[in-house]
Amino acid sequence: QLGLGNVSNYGFNANALYTYIDKNIIEEASTLYFSPEYTSDVETILQDTYYMIYILKSLNLYAKDSQKIEHYVISNLNYNNIKNIYYSYKIANILNLTIDFEAYLTQELVQNIYDAELHEFYIATDREVIDQEIFLWLCEMARNSEIGFNVEYSSVVDLGEFNTISVSISNLMVRDFGSVLKFKFESDQLGIFDLNKTQDGIYTNDIPVPIRANSYPEVKGWVYAYEGTEKKGEYFISFTTTYMLNYTIESVITSTSASFEINSSIFSNQKGHLLTFGKAFTRIYKDDILSDLKYFNLTSDSSEYSIFSLTVDREDIGDCYFEIFLDDGIRAPFKIANASLGQDSNEDPTDNLPNKPSKDYGADIKVAIPLMVFFTTVPGSVIVISTKKLMKSKNKTLNR
Repeated sequence: QLGLGNVSNYGFNANALYTYIDKNIIEEASTLYFSPEYTSDVETILQDTYYMIYILKSLNLYAKDSQKIEHYVISNLNYNNIKNIYYSYKIANILNLTIDFEAYLTQELVQNIYDAELHEFYIATDREVIDQEIFLWLCEMARNSEIGFNVEYSSVVDLGEFNTISVSISNLMVRDFGSVLKFKFESDQLGIFDLNKTQDGIYTNDIPVPIRANSYPEVKGWVYAYEGTEKKGEYFISFTTTYMLNYTIESVITSTSASFEINSSIFSNQKGHLLTFGKAFTRIYKDDILSDLKYFNLTSDSSEYSIFSLTVDREDIGDCYFEIFLDDGIRAPFKIANASLGQDSNEDPTDNLPNKPSKDYGADIKVAIPLMVFFTTVPGSVIVISTKKLMKSKNKTLNR
């Protein structure tokens, strides 16, 4: 603590020191702590318990039940007293305990114990005792405690719409880190997007999800934390994409010819969209043998739908049977109709199909789960749930 070297080099009787410490240790069924003879004050007990651990570790004599110490610390956490939080934090660090400190309550405590006129900190919210050492405690915890960034994004997004990715960051002591850290979303499918910082300290951007094959059925990418050009943290995210394909098919079949017209659109954001990379074709069978493959002509009479048309003459191909397929440019082509030219050629081309026109590709569930990521640097936590978003949760550590 004071930079004076190992205490075992000072020439004192280590066994006598251990005996003194050990006789003041209180061990119960679920707790263990060092109890000084002169006080029952919890904050002093936490402080002395920390130094008990520190000394025994320095002497290579520490063999106490750390889980019992952890239970005592958790049972006595007091977010109205900064000394309590500081020495609980120190004990957790020296023993590598997994104590989930409430960042929001700790930050509120710091605000409540600071005196703006005196530029000093009180020990507790009763504002009775000032201790100048508190400033050093706060700096130490701000410097060394984990920084968490909470990432929110929708796990189900329609093609042609946006996925809003938002990142909020904080650690035990600090909510805003100025311009030290920057965040980006990077995806081989969608590209690279800066997450812009808002006045509330949130990093966010609306990521467009285009209507194209490489955006379906899943988009993958990374949220990266940068300090300058150096990556300090990363988190992998993926989300499912969906779309609604609407189509109708009309046919005019006579004894001499067959004409087909397909009207199709991808429905997103309450409007239709062209099948930009779409096509339609028919397989033509004679005597149950595939004899020809013909593609429809594409005409787009509107910005919201695509029209595919084809006319074949009986004189050119004779009696035959058609299987008509639609390729929307996103997923594999699928059959939408059957028809015949020749005898019994007045049938509805969609009568024999199990699925009538209109297909919805993707999941229909949208619920809410939070996402948290952790890293450590200076440049568990409050969970925000939206009923419109499906989130995922993981923990990550930032490289220092």
